[in-house]
Amino acid sequence: MKTSLFHTIALTAAALLCGCTVESREEHLVVEGWIEDGGYPVVLVTSSLLAEYGWKDEDALRKHILTLATVSVTCGTEKVYLTGQRNDDYYPPYIYTTTDIKGQAGKTYSLEVRYGQTKARATTVIPAAQVLSSASAVRNESDQYSVSCKFNAQAGSWYKFFVKRDGKDGMYLSSYLSLVDGDIRQGPVEVVLNRGFDITSYDGDMWFEPGDVVKIRFCTMDEASFRFWSEYEETGLLSRNPLFPVTTGVHSNVEGGYGCWCGYGAAYYTVTCE
Repeated sequence: MKTSLFHTIALTAAALLCGCTVESREEHLVVEGWIEDGGYPVVLVTSSLLAEYGWKDEDALRKHILTLATVSVTCGTEKVYLTGQRNDDYYPPYIYTTTDIKGQAGKTYSLEVRYGQTKARATTVIPAAQVLSSASAVRNESDQYSVSCKFNAQAGSWYKFFVKRDGKDGMYLSSYLSLVDGDIRQGPVEVVLNRGFDITSYDGDMWFEPGDVVKIRFCTMDEASFRFWSEYEETGLLSRNPLFPVTTGVHSNVEGGYGCWCGYGAAYYTVTCE
């Protein structure tokens, strides 16, 4: 597989959702990780790509997937190490995870990633999950679908939706423009969900197809995680490369690297497009 500079950066890092500056010629740790209430931690680790022109093949991308990192999660006095393993449901197809620690709402979780002499840290809190009042498929004039979700937003809470088509998507993908700031939009809110963006197979179609079974992951998050997702989506809305915006990179809550470590209070729903 060959790809342009833009797609090279996206293939290695779009799923990792980091921000960096054009001036940097050094490689940095890039982290995408999360832990849910009642769930286990999942962490993806890569190195950033240098700002270079030209073509890159798949072998050049693989070296940025870091399979020999040391990854740990700490909650209070409990510290556990995550095990690296190949998992083709994710992109890049390598994750660090463990069943030795499970997320619990209200608790703080610290992540540490070491690779060689490089170290990155981040901390997040898992909020309590909130529920939807309704979720339903809406057919458009082209006989395709979006999904309408309604809930009551609360002050001091921040929300985001992820979606997965059963049998078509391996992992939950970010549904674009699905963020809600409860401090701004309190009370009844409707969010219209489209297909999640998958850099490995995206065909430009934002709609769901008839017969699609859509899994919804409705996440409540802390303010730092919301800020990351908000700035990431803003760069896309302004047609800027998320890794090389006009002025500054996407805000990261990872010290010593780029990316995000998010605690989610997650509620799950299923909608069939029919």
